[in-house]
Amino acid sequence: MAAPHGEWTPDTAHLFAGGCYLQGIIGGSAIPATLIPKLIELRRHGRCPFDRLVRTCQFTDIATAWTDTTSDRVVKPVLPMP
Repeated sequence: MAAPHGEWTPDTAHLFAGGCYLQGIIGGSAIPATLIPKLIELRRHGRCPFDRLVRTCQFTDIATAWTDTTSDRVVKPVLPMP
């Protein structure tokens, strides 16, 4: 799938025919009181390289963020809303 430009309409026939679903997530389903201390401990031991996982891009660079994600250059692009 190409990066969306402007308005984006998902190919619902393709999604639903394959048993897939589209879901928006804010914050994931982790329990912060458990996850955050675990991540801090992993970071202290050099086992969680946040700087290689997260990259902040301007919202206007959403196409670049999409390309970086789909090509495995970054795991979590962060796009602050204007």
